Amino acid sequence: MPKQMRSGKDAHAENQQPQRRFVSKAPLQSPTPMAQLGCQKKVESLVAKGRKPKDIAEYVYYVSESGKCNDSAFYMAALDFTLSRKDFDSAEDICQSAVVAHVNDDNLYLSAIDTMMSPVSFAAGGVSNEAIKYASAENACRILGSIALHNLTQGSDKKIDASRAFVLAVDRVWEYGINDARRSEDRKDRIMEIYANALDSEIDQSMGYDLFDRVYRLILENKGASKERKANQAFEVTAKTIRSKVSHTILFTKAMEFLESNGAKNQCRTLRNLLVVHKK
Repeated sequence: MPKQMRSGKDAHAENQQPQRRFVSKAPLQSPTPMAQLGCQKKVESLVAKGRKPKDIAEYVYYVSESGKCNDSAFYMAALDFTLSRKDFDSAEDICQSAVVAHVNDDNLYLSAIDTMMSPVSFAAGGVSNEAIKYASAENACRILGSIALHNLTQGSDKKIDASRAFVLAVDRVWEYGINDARRSEDRKDRIMEIYANALDSEIDQSMGYDLFDRVYRLILENKGASKERKANQAFEVTAKTIRSKVSHTILFTKAMEFLESNGAKNQCRTLRNLLVVHKK
């Protein structure tokens, strides 16, 4: 059975890490400028006093849940501190709190993904190479999954545009892969997971167009996969793309031709029906 694309809700359900917060249960109050300034000064004070990153993250969590501040500068100041200390669990918590507060600042999420998914050097068999640490990749992907789930459950005025963060995550996994001594990480599956969340988050259409092209090529170029597995994955990723706001007429056509040539006529028919339903 081929591994299926996991979107925000599925990816988090399968994750063995403690589940993180996604969306606030209560509507946010309208924060006042004075309250937001006070929150930012409090973070600066905590940092100056030498408090630990987890203490900063706990304060940010409180502010987020109470609706006192949705100013991206507040969350960025806290995030920069935790990232500088390489405490990615606390950095993730801060990003999760920003999502709860509906902070729509792609620079915030891009900064987190950029640092968490930076490659580090590994030595294996006397050969040194670079890869992304599994744990930090999990931190980054949980943030992206939360953004996707948030956007699925919020109105257009509360949606978060983190398109560049999704693209950067795919770029990093594509180039470096993910290293962990305890498990074998399949970069293709991870990229497909990120792409599924990107679609759920309603990624910028031009960026989504390029990502679909890359993910589709990655599936077909997988030399270790059988034709049946390639067909199933091509169908799955194409069907999800058709259901999204991303359009790619050329690849939609190629996917149907590929499925038909491999005897997957029912899947091909399903894609045609989806194109009609979604007017693509």
